Amino acid sequence: MSHKYVAAVLAVTVAVIGLMPAQSGLAAPSAASGAASGAASGAASGAASGVQQSRRIPFELGGHIKSLDYLGPMRDIGMTWAKIQIVMPDDSVPDLSAMIQAVHGAGLKLLVGAVGNRARAADRAYHRVFARQLAALARQRVDAIEVWNEPNLDREYGYGKVDPANYTNMLREAYRAIKAARRSTLVIGGGLAPTGAFGGGCTANGCDDDFFLSRLARLGAARYMDCMGAHHNAGMIGPDQTDNAPVGKPDHHSWYFWGTLNVTHDAFRGRLPVCWTELGYVTGEGIGALPGGFSWASATTLDNQAQWLARAVELSRDSRKVRLMIIWNIDSRQWDEDPQAGYSIFRPNGECRACETIKSVMGR
Repeated sequence: MSHKYVAAVLAVTVAVIGLMPAQSGLAAPSAASGAASGAASGAASGAASGVQQSRRIPFELGGHIKSLDYLGPMRDIGMTWAKIQIVMPDDSVPDLSAMIQAVHGAGLKLLVGAVGNRARAADRAYHRVFARQLAALARQRVDAIEVWNEPNLDREYGYGKVDPANYTNMLREAYRAIKAARRSTLVIGGGLAPTGAFGGGCTANGCDDDFFLSRLARLGAARYMDCMGAHHNAGMIGPDQTDNAPVGKPDHHSWYFWGTLNVTHDAFRGRLPVCWTELGYVTGEGIGALPGGFSWASATTLDNQAQWLARAVELSRDSRKVRLMIIWNIDSRQWDEDPQAGYSIFRPNGECRACETIKSVMGR
């Protein structure tokens, strides 16, 4: 998941362009890819970016879960989806029947972020194997499947093997198999790691997300998904802010809610909705100091998190661009160099400051 890679991906940019955030040792992505136009799209005008949905699309909210403990409270604040992520390193498929029964029993739908054997990700013959696994998940009554995770990074797709055309083939095989197994299961394109570390294109280590997206669009990938996944969890400012992030080079879209949304949505000329499959704000308040790779968020408070998440929900719902928003995360307790607990809305002490703000926005 991108939260795990935020520090690593942006640290690559230090070597590439030598830019440092004002607050920490985490680098700002390069703006060489021209993403500044996405970041500059104003929230005051609905963040119009030149490409707008002509009609309102359904919007739903959910959260990434690590346990089944908060399904009821999630429903109470207006969520209708729960997400989990699985890795299938061999040809077997996990039995998710108990998970599905629990989630459906709570009145929620289940999104599975599915990753297969990373060592074989670029093997087109393996794409058929992986597609059969995804079809088996659909037959278990999984409601949506995100096909892979951050396929623009080598650590997810293989060194020297990141390639939009190759991923489009994976997506094609996956879509056909999933829809043949269960037509109602949504197919979501794997959310990319927002980054400008690759010089506006691709290197052996990966691709800038805007370049990868533009190639997917040209290759016709929109035909093989119901929405395009997107990740935004490197924000240290609220979702209304579209410039002047407190970093050394603040013009890259990845720092901004609107920048990331518009880059993703506009790549497909508005013909495909966006699904936020990870959106969150990290804070160490009540837990401890954030590790060095995340010190860019050291000033973020629980009140910030609560207000910013609720506003992101509101903006996503009203944008006519977003089909689904999954909050990263509900209840992780991991606290190390990858401080997942800092993103959780149900904190280790049981507090959920974001619950009231989200509940209000969702009209509950």
